[in-house]
Order: sequence, then structure tokens, then C-alpha cells
Amino acid sequence: MKEVSLTFPESFIDKGITTENYLSGEGITVEKFSELRKYVAELSCIYPDSILYFRGQTNDHKRPYGKKGMASTLFPSIYRKDPKPKELTNRWEKLNLATDLLVKELKKHPDIEKKEFEFLKSKRLAQWSVLQHYEVVDTPLLDVTQSLRVACSFAQLKEKQSEYAYIYVFAIPYPTGRISINSEHYLTTVRLMSVVPSSVRRPHNQEGFLLGEDDINKTDKVMDSFDFRRRAIAKFKISIGSPQFWQVNEKLSDRPLMMEELYPDMNDKDVLYEICNKIKNSIKESTDQLSEETDKTSEFLRKWRVIEYYMLGFCREMAGDKNPTFAKGLIEMKRRNKDYQDKRIFSLINDLDTLRKMRNSLVHHTSHDVNVTELLYLSNSIIPKMEELLPGIKEMADYYQKESSYHKNHD
Repeated sequence: MKEVSLTFPESFIDKGITTENYLSGEGITVEKFSELRKYVAELSCIYPDSILYFRGQTNDHKRPYGKKGMASTLFPSIYRKDPKPKELTNRWEKLNLATDLLVKELKKHPDIEKKEFEFLKSKRLAQWSVLQHYEVVDTPLLDVTQSLRVACSFAQLKEKQSEYAYIYVFAIPYPTGRISINSEHYLTTVRLMSVVPSSVRRPHNQEGFLLGEDDINKTDKVMDSFDFRRRAIAKFKISIGSPQFWQVNEKLSDRPLMMEELYPDMNDKDVLYEICNKIKNSIKESTDQLSEETDKTSEFLRKWRVIEYYMLGFCREMAGDKNPTFAKGLIEMKRRNKDYQDKRIFSLINDLDTLRKMRNSLVHHTSHDVNVTELLYLSNSIIPKMEELLPGIKEMADYYQKESSYHKNHD
């Protein structure tokens, strides 16, 4: 995204705020909500061609930013915590899975009003916005609000965790529709209230918007251009749990939104909340299952190395092959047991052949029907069987050598 051209009002300059420190420092400390409003009013006048959005956070997350040193970072959730390429790919795959599940649930849910949900069913950015807003999975979109009161309320929700919270102000080009893409500033704005039905109260109560780049594609690398600090024009530090913050004067006081107002779906029926919770649980089950499968695969491959060690040893030492392979060892074992006729070795050979084929399908992705649990069970049964039959296999090899020498001498 394109960086915003920074300008500060006199009140900011008097506080020592500059383009170098406005995000690297603690921000402007504000004691009262009415004082914060005045600062925002000044910013609105300085940025007449932009609409101001707000974001409230309990913590001010910082990272190194060029020559400016440590500064606030405001990445969308999918890019946070400096993910490695593999982790970032996993996040995108999880997002795609959640998106597909959302569309399926929207199409089959009995309470869905077709007309109001039609836009949400067809637009991926709208679907991502819902998944982000309801905290289902990480997305390339950043939650913001056009309400300063909502942002402050959010920032002060977790009052036991910290004494202070932070409010960030963003200058964004005016939106032109439900989903606005600005190619000049490389930005996308989603007006969440316009892409969900009127019966869904959370997005409306929170006056929610989502921000992203103009061209959002899957990537395995986090770029500085993804960081919405590039559109931030101010940072404020507010107290948490102070009753004076909302007080205007002795007779008049403002108030924050309560948890029940910010999250009305906790008590009232909300179709999207129900669907998103169902998707979240499905993804957790899939992730847990995938983790279990990964553990089993790792354990199987460790077992496989033991089995392979035995087979290569047989091929090298008993068959005299200087370039041993598992397949060669298996062929040699079949050939030798044909004369030796040990039923137990025949059974072992069949198991080894089955295991080899299944292992190749797993490693080379030639089939999606490989059952890792079955693989692990088979390898666990083969290893003790091989160890038990090693004397017999060696005896078979010696028998084969003797038979070969006998026939050679009598031909």
C-alpha cells in the first residue's frame, strides 16, 4: 500500500510529535475521551480528502522498522509474528478452507434470507471480512471502526492485563461502495455493515470496516507494504479502568460500550455467529487431526528407517550387492526363499512389499487414500517379525549359497 503523506496539527507539534517518533514513542497520552475527540477533530480538518478509521488495542506491538528503530506495527492477522514461509502457507490454506466452509454453510442454512445474503455468498473479500470479524481464522484484512467510542471501548475491555491501552488513527481514501478498491493508494476498504444482513447486530454495533491491499494474493513472504502503519497518522495512549476518562464535566459523562453491546451475539441469536463458531470448531478438529497424522507419519518414517536398514544390510551383506536398495533386497529375498520355502519368510515378504507400496504412495503423494495409522500398525508388526526371522533369513542365504555352489560344481 502507498504511505500516507503525514501532516500534524500545532497541538501535536507542541507535544513533540514528529514524523520520526509518532509511532516509535508511546504516542500522545490522553486523560479524557473529550480531549481525544478534540485531537481527532483537528486531524479530520488536516486530512479533508480521507476518512478516519480507528483501532483500539491493549498492547502496542513494535518491531524494527528501517533506520527509525522500533516502531508500532499494524499487520493484518495472517502476517503477524513474522511467520516462516511454511507457516504462512498453512495460514492461507486454513483461510481457504474456512472460506469454502462458510459458503457451504450459507447455502444450506435454513435461516438464511436469500436476498440479504446473496452478496456475501458471492464475494470472497466479503467472506474474508466475516471470518476476520468473527475471529475464525487469520486473514489479510485489518479490523477497524469508524467510531472513536467503539475503538476506546475495545481498548479498555481487558482492563486487568494492563494499565494503559492504545488508539491508532488511519487516514484512508473515502469508500465508494460496499467494497472499495483504490488503485492509486493500493487499498481495499470493506464496509462490513453493508455486506451482512440487518439481523446480524455485531458488525453494526461495532461500526466495523476491514482494510486490505488493493490486490490480495497468497504469498509466502511478509512485506513491509502489508503493514498498516503506513496509513497510520496518530497514536494515543489512554488509561484503562479510570472513571475520569469518560467524564465530560461534573454533571455530564460519556460511557464506553459494554461487552454485551460490542458482542450482542453472546446473548441473542446471530446466524453468522453460529455459522462461524461451527466453522471454527471444524477447523480446530481438522488441525488437531492433521497434527496427529503428522506425528504418526514422523513415527512411521522412523520405523521405516529401521526396516530399510535391515533390508539394505541383507542386500549388501548376504546378496553381495554394492549398490543395495530396498526393492533389490525384496527381489533377492523372494528369489532365495523360493527354494528355501519358509512360510514365515513368505509372510514377511508380502508384508514388506505392501508396506513399501504404501510408503511410496505417502512420500511421493501418488495416492490420497493412504492410512497413516495402518502404515504405523504394519511397520510396528514388521520390525519384531524381522528381528525374529533374521537368523532364518541368514540361514536361507547360506542355504542358497550352498545350493548355488553345489549346482555350479556339478554342471
